[in-house]
Amino acid sequence: MVNNQTLKPEPVPGKSNNNPPQTNEQESPKPTPPKNPAQKRTPRNRPKKKKPNNGNKTPPNNQ
Repeated sequence: MVNNQTLKPEPVPGKSNNNPPQTNEQESPKPTPPKNPAQKRTPRNRPKKKKPNNGNKTPPNNQ
């Protein structure tokens, strides 16, 4: 936070510097949508792993 405040006064003379930071912020939201599909893949793999684990756990417990 301290860094941002120090940069704010300096960029005042060079407004072009203020623009670059905004571009980075806009890029962040863009990568978020592509991450959604990746997250959906993880849940699918999780349920599959749980099923085999449960099956293996039952036999040892019975013994």
